[in-house]
Amino acid sequence: GFEVPAGNLLGGAEGQGFVQLVENLDRAVQWCEDRILAEVQDARAPAGFDELLGEFFGDADQVARFKRYLARLEVEPGQEVVRQGTPAENIYFVERGELEVLLQVNGGKPLRLRTIMAGAMFGELAVFLDQTRSATVRAAGPCTLHRLSKAKLQEMWEGDSALAARFDAYLIKSLSQRLVDNNRVIEHLTK
Repeated sequence: GFEVPAGNLLGGAEGQGFVQLVENLDRAVQWCEDRILAEVQDARAPAGFDELLGEFFGDADQVARFKRYLARLEVEPGQEVVRQGTPAENIYFVERGELEVLLQVNGGKPLRLRTIMAGAMFGELAVFLDQTRSATVRAAGPCTLHRLSKAKLQEMWEGDSALAARFDAYLIKSLSQRLVDNNRVIEHLTK
């Protein structure tokens, strides 16, 4: 895309900023999302991974116990973390970086659905529903992730039920918030 002074388009007045021209709606949404996310990131400095885990586990001991079930991954830009249609074996936590969620529809060009940022979790729905991945997730830049495998999750349920209950409570809260957010989007789209 490229920018054109707004005063040169549609009779706009000089000094009113720029109009961004992009190749398609997908890129337009991405451009807007990138600007919003940049503002949000600037407004709140990301906490460290331990602090993020501490928000839902409550204390350092539970964070340390939970981290024993995770595998740390360094992901390169453009690297796929999960691929649409493949079996779901892991839940991921984003410590650092951004990832793109892409949906392949009818063999066409992938549609970019959203951006996943530091502090987020993804992949849990397909794991708990024992389904294949509904979309591809690809690193937009360098990322640090933590992977919780199905086997480690089972090990936690069997060996540390109190910790597993805290994680399950976090999942319920997280999924409930997503449902509320999606309902708000649908409500706005139908107005």
